Amino acid sequence: MTALNAYIRLESTGLWRAEPGAQRRDVYVFLGDASLVVADKSESALSHWSLPAIERQNPGKTPAIFMPGSDTSETLEIDDPEMISAIEKVQAAVHAADPKPGRLRLWAGLSMLAVLGGLAVFWLPDAVVAHAERVVPQTTRSELGNRVLTHAEKLAGDRCDGPAGKRVLDRLAQRLVPDTGLHLVIVGRWPNTTGHLPGNIILLDRELIDVHDTPDVLAGHAIAEFARAQQVSALSDIMRDVGTFHALRFLATGQISDTALQRHTDQMISRPRTNISSAALVAAFETARIPARPYANNSEESDQVKERLLIRDPYVAGIAPTILSDNDWVTLQSICEST
Repeated sequence: MTALNAYIRLESTGLWRAEPGAQRRDVYVFLGDASLVVADKSESALSHWSLPAIERQNPGKTPAIFMPGSDTSETLEIDDPEMISAIEKVQAAVHAADPKPGRLRLWAGLSMLAVLGGLAVFWLPDAVVAHAERVVPQTTRSELGNRVLTHAEKLAGDRCDGPAGKRVLDRLAQRLVPDTGLHLVIVGRWPNTTGHLPGNIILLDRELIDVHDTPDVLAGHAIAEFARAQQVSALSDIMRDVGTFHALRFLATGQISDTALQRHTDQMISRPRTNISSAALVAAFETARIPARPYANNSEESDQVKERLLIRDPYVAGIAPTILSDNDWVTLQSICEST
């Protein structure tokens, strides 16, 4: 069990201060798989904190005071024991993953079996996952994502690779989340309609372009999955699914077997989608400048999340900025026909 499996979707209240001297605000705190969301009473996100970077300022005292890192002045006071425990459990896993002087030289002299045995006893698998998140570069994540996609195509159908359509997907990705290296991929079919892989790869079911008359629903599913990817790390999922031995081998050599990746792919496709908070979804739609109503009316989110999206739709009473031109949308709808 990972450090967060017992706490996913945990919520509490807190007092948030944006900067020294600012008035403290009553907020809601939502704990995800890799981030903490601070939201106001309408569940509109005020701040996103990376869990591994969070620091506690007053160990052993209540309410606990946290900061999102040493280079920021935000503070968050929490007196909920379960939320405090969840955050500190993550901190313990991260600190366990920190390199110790001379340890790398020691590991270099041990066999893989000895490393595995020692870590199984003294270093939790959670720490291996946390360490992978910290050290694996983006190029390696992209390679892993494309290898998993190759395995997934056996069940999901071939990706749609029409050149003109791919150029439109690139423009759509840039329109939704500029300069993030997001890659949108249309596949024949995908459980839960969307998925995400390492390397900022978002998978989208072909039905999103075949059934709907405008790009609004497609864009909504893409941005919702992008928000999910910020809280549910695809790389961490791989490290957990392949097991400690393969994860350690990957960290030591950069290599991971096709058999291990196929096992992960099978598990990824069959597992239920992880839900994220309505606050994170609303914030994602606001940032992307797209309407939330088409997604809310054509998704499998809970009724509570749908209601929140409809209420907080940034363009419910106005005209949203253009997502794709009519010509681009028509081109995208034929991406699978010219593969």
